Amino acid sequence: MGMQKTINIDVTTTEELRPYKVINEIQKVMEEGEAKHPNNGWVHMTSTFHVLAGIGHAVSFLRGKGVGHLDKAFTRLMMVVAIERGYTDA
Repeated sequence: MGMQKTINIDVTTTEELRPYKVINEIQKVMEEGEAKHPNNGWVHMTSTFHVLAGIGHAVSFLRGKGVGHLDKAFTRLMMVVAIERGYTDA
């Protein structure tokens, strides 16, 4: 039997964990998406759709269209992980 590791992060005291600030950007992307597709509409889209949309945003970033596209690409990939692992309420 393998050992289970648990990592606890108190999100109210993680200012030193710099990547944590990315969560705020992801939250903004999710809120914008909820306005366009209410009731967690992303859950009902396919993983393939999200991956392709994420690639599109990554390409937009590479073409100089802003770091906001990286936020959206990262969010799309997080959605795929959530869908594929069953971390949704759908």
